[in-house]
Amino acid sequence: MYDTIRLVKEGTNYQSFVPSLVSNYKEHITEDNQYFSGTIGTGQKVFVFNDKVMFEGSISKYYLGDNIKSIGRSDTQRAIEHLSDTLQVNFIDSQVKRVDAGLSIDTQHPPKAYYSLFGVSERYTRNTYKGSLYYRLGQREKIFYNKLADAKAKGMFIPDFLANKNLFRYELRYKRKLDQQFNKAEILASDLYNEDFYMNLLDNWYKEYLNINKMATSQINPDEIKTPSDFTNHILKSAILASGIDISEHLEQQMNQAKAIGVFEPKDRKYYTRTKAMVNKMLSSGIQSELIQELDTKFKNQIQFYR
Repeated sequence: MYDTIRLVKEGTNYQSFVPSLVSNYKEHITEDNQYFSGTIGTGQKVFVFNDKVMFEGSISKYYLGDNIKSIGRSDTQRAIEHLSDTLQVNFIDSQVKRVDAGLSIDTQHPPKAYYSLFGVSERYTRNTYKGSLYYRLGQREKIFYNKLADAKAKGMFIPDFLANKNLFRYELRYKRKLDQQFNKAEILASDLYNEDFYMNLLDNWYKEYLNINKMATSQINPDEIKTPSDFTNHILKSAILASGIDISEHLEQQMNQAKAIGVFEPKDRKYYTRTKAMVNKMLSSGIQSELIQELDTKFKNQIQFYR
């Protein structure tokens, strides 16, 4: 479940002993600060300031050696206890400043084959970058990517039974202001393996996946076609899906161009939002794509398993 986390333990005197416990030790001196940095485990970062020590990196890689597998509640607790023993710092009551929740599923096709079926997610900005699909919203983001390709690029050992698999990874990343996002005074490392917090995070991870509009198949659905206008929309949808373009990116580009030349102005700028909603409704209505059905089933099974 967990991948990258950022833990901050406030206190004093850490600079007197923590730097000697890390690898690749470096001292940094700036105009208003002096701090130390180093690595631990399989390359996770440790920063030691005058008044705090910070751990940042994949808790899964730190404890299990890689993040191809997902780390659950029990292993997360053991990992944080091991980190505390290794650095001689009690990280159990440290503050969590970032947490990534993610799971990988084995799919029939490479992950990129599914991206064009993912539409808008309300309030999020959608974009693709280096073979990954991102949805960004202020302090958090959703990301879909090829976990096996990522692992190979980072030089991780790939077991033989995974060598020819398609590992579709979905992560929900809480990157800042976790207290506001979880409506708690603070998030502590011990919360990560608290059952209620863990299950709530797992529910949020799944809900955020469901909240993304998915493109329907272009197959004719008699229940949806009652008028010539309905059939016209079906033909347009079929043509769009058959083109192979990423409709969400294309739609965003067209909207930006329309805004730049003032297509609806001075009538009503809300026309842009309404047009976008109508297009997405047309593309997401009808019979669900087999590829989306595959993802829905496998992600749902993951949730049930991890409970």
